[in-house]
Amino acid sequence: MFREGDIMKRKAIIFPYNAECASLVRNRELLLNHEIVACVSPIGYGLQGKDAAYAYGGENTGIVISDKKISEINFDDLLVCESSSDFDTFIMPQVKLAAECGKNVIFLYNISQQQKKEAEETCKKKNVKCVVLTNRRMDTDKLFEHEIIPLSVPVVFVASVIENTNKFDVQLGLRKFLQEEGYKVSQIGTKEYCELFGFHAIPEFMYANQLSEADKIVWFNRICKSIELQEKPDIFIIGVPGATMVFNETITNNFGITAFEIANAVRPDTAIMCVPYEGYDSGFLKMIQTSSKYKLDMQVDCFNMANKHFDVARSKEEKKLSFITTGADLVDKRIEDLKRDTEIPIYNSLNVTSALEMYSYIVNKLSESDFGTVS
Repeated sequence: MFREGDIMKRKAIIFPYNAECASLVRNRELLLNHEIVACVSPIGYGLQGKDAAYAYGGENTGIVISDKKISEINFDDLLVCESSSDFDTFIMPQVKLAAECGKNVIFLYNISQQQKKEAEETCKKKNVKCVVLTNRRMDTDKLFEHEIIPLSVPVVFVASVIENTNKFDVQLGLRKFLQEEGYKVSQIGTKEYCELFGFHAIPEFMYANQLSEADKIVWFNRICKSIELQEKPDIFIIGVPGATMVFNETITNNFGITAFEIANAVRPDTAIMCVPYEGYDSGFLKMIQTSSKYKLDMQVDCFNMANKHFDVARSKEEKKLSFITTGADLVDKRIEDLKRDTEIPIYNSLNVTSALEMYSYIVNKLSESDFGTVS
């Protein structure tokens, strides 16, 4: 795509900006080849003129969501992020406008073949690039061996009991912390656009129906081992997509199957579990630790509480997960209340101080093991 090592970073607009792509703004200094110069949202989002942090309830970023047309902004690439906006009504008009301005278009999520064809043809007419970032593919030659090859470096999982719990934000924050501490990091993350940050996305075959669970486990193990041998990291971070458990009979979270497959492919040395902002107690946290240990052989050493409150009524009505965003300060208060009841470490990734404490805690846990690389 666009090669690392260019003298100047490419100027990028995020559209349609929403909480789904907030990690791009919060962690923009980690982007290899792009500088975020503007975030643009449709009028109906009600975000114009507000700091980008308003979309996810965090600390101000210094980037104000623009009300300008993208044709009025100096940029090189349009980063199209996933949203609920209609493709034909909201997305394609901006793609056409970007192409007419001679700008490249990068979709940060998978779109349908018809949508891809339309976008590519639009860009081709104006001699600009159209890139759709998808999960990594693997050579489909059948693997007959089914033994698991262990990794030789410490592995950290970032998982969640339910979706929409700032999991990718934690993955990026941990990556930044480790790199600043001088560690070489290999990483597989939960977003299609991980390559913008210089690491790998969960491979596409993990979501395919054509493969058996056993094949997925072995293939994922081989990809991780291949990355380890090629990149020679000090530590390996793996973001676990989806949720680790069933929420209820209606919202099953795919029964935590993907988490089960990944945990069988690679054994983590420690894990951060992301949880929503809810009124649970220390007993709930202990239950999650016990469940993760015996179901997934995953040692959950600490928790990250997101500023997302589960909307029970709306979720029942729509039969899908719905959340209400709360302020990060409310999360801090809830954590302080929990600390009076438990010694289990729980943090807030949207609070800089708390996040650094969490990442330091993980490094210290690994340092207690026999691994010589983390010390």
